[in-house]
Amino acid sequence: MKPLMTLLLLSAVSHPVLAQSIRVLTLDQSRTSVCQTVDFNIAVGNAFASVRGLLLSNSNFGPGGIIPRDIELLASVPAITPSALEGADIVLLANAVADAPLTECELRLLGDFVEAGGGVFMFVNNAAAVLGPELGADGGVAASGSATVSNTMNPVTDGPFGQASGTFPMGFHQGFELVGPNGSVFLTSTSDIAASFEFGLGRAVLYCDEEGFLDLTVSPCGANRIFSQTTTMFLNAVAFVTPPTSFSFPGAPGCCPGDIADDFGTLGADGMISFGDFLALLGLIGPCPGGTPGCVGDIADDFGSLNGGDGMVSFGDFLALLGLIGPCP
Repeated sequence: MKPLMTLLLLSAVSHPVLAQSIRVLTLDQSRTSVCQTVDFNIAVGNAFASVRGLLLSNSNFGPGGIIPRDIELLASVPAITPSALEGADIVLLANAVADAPLTECELRLLGDFVEAGGGVFMFVNNAAAVLGPELGADGGVAASGSATVSNTMNPVTDGPFGQASGTFPMGFHQGFELVGPNGSVFLTSTSDIAASFEFGLGRAVLYCDEEGFLDLTVSPCGANRIFSQTTTMFLNAVAFVTPPTSFSFPGAPGCCPGDIADDFGTLGADGMISFGDFLALLGLIGPCPGGTPGCVGDIADDFGSLNGGDGMVSFGDFLALLGLIGPCP
């Protein structure tokens, strides 16, 4: 028996059990922007090649790395759906193509994903305005000037990849109007511009700029503002939002464009496009808050073409709704 035990122990040492990969979901190139020669796709574009390389380096994430779990970039998807999220641990989001912003449905699913224990890291100028409301925050306010690390004890500024402190230059960016009870600000300019969130069982980081992680300087698309502080915060942010290996997204009720109310017109999806949705839409006619496309009821352009919204609830949304009557997929 002793030789057998010795062989088993040697086998265990020479073939250690690898920790489960961190499964990273991103949007594909049909949903991410290109500006001149700058491709903002996270998985394959040239905009974020340096931070992507850091993410995929085994010395950072991988066996023997600072985080002993490697990064698995899942096949990029054209839409955030329950099935796509079921195979992911974290979602990374940056610049969306202008005519296909995140829909109301996708934002709701991302909120459900974080609340269930998943992680989301969004880095783009309007991050607070787009995803903030799902986390109890709000944004879209103008911000300017250099960035200053305002909380050196936040897990994004003081994490496994080191500490970030001090002040560094910024390009164009926006900020938070309200961080809310679930958020903790760690970066400021003339406004609060980045915060970590603990929401339900999960975590998120909203960073209202992408140039801090941008490889290229191409006017007017953006300028390289990568500094030691930004790369440290990028890696710490990914580590912060990563759930334990036991995490598995249980799924969420599907949502579909136009499913905004129950049969009585009370806001809240019920899985059916019916009279109640038309009734609710009547009370929403007018511009979206801040003119941001994709608000409740804003599912189409003026001609009824489904496009994620045009910043206005109008006749086109009623027209699109007519073609959707019935149960959601």
